Amino acid sequence: MLSQPELCHLSTAMLLHRHLISERARAELSQYTREMANILGMTCTVEGQQVPVLDKSGWMQSLREDSSDLQIQKFIFAWMHIRKQYKSILPSKKRPEEIFEHNCMQALNLVYCPKQLQTMKKNEKTCIQLLYAVKERNWKESLLLAMKEHLQLCPSISAPTAVRKGQRDYRRQESTFFIGNWNKEDKRFHSWKTVRNNNSANSNSIEMTLLTTVVLLCF
Repeated sequence: MLSQPELCHLSTAMLLHRHLISERARAELSQYTREMANILGMTCTVEGQQVPVLDKSGWMQSLREDSSDLQIQKFIFAWMHIRKQYKSILPSKKRPEEIFEHNCMQALNLVYCPKQLQTMKKNEKTCIQLLYAVKERNWKESLLLAMKEHLQLCPSISAPTAVRKGQRDYRRQESTFFIGNWNKEDKRFHSWKTVRNNNSANSNSIEMTLLTTVVLLCF
């Protein structure tokens, strides 16, 4: 059994490591934001000049200045689509949180207890993976919340009920997403519209090339 000084030392070390891991997660998401904004050509206006988007606030400002379907599509691509495509394009077949965990544990010289790992359920996240996943979700949801408050818009990949119209076998077409208008009075989304990318026949190969480039740069 650990003594009181040993418990204090252990708890302090745990709090310190949690703080360091949280900062690394924030830095990784900030880098991802900058890289994606650069690749997708996101800009915002500063003192009358167009400058590259460097952070979340810059991305939101860019959307406020230009809330066209194309800009919404860039947001969906960066924060709703690409984060779910890692297994099909990454050579390591690891999720972003697993890659982050591996790099983080190497940098901080941390290891998990093998006995405790064996007691975990299948697909259960470790503490570092869970922390990163929470940070990523909060990062995306903060952008969605700002989009709802400032633009009264909500992008979605899944077809809402108003679009499906009760069709149980409804299937979303490729390169299609949906945008709803937020009504402040009844606090609901109305007037959902379907946006479809009608580019050339090579659009899928171009998208996959861009997707691969993004993942290699950001992960």
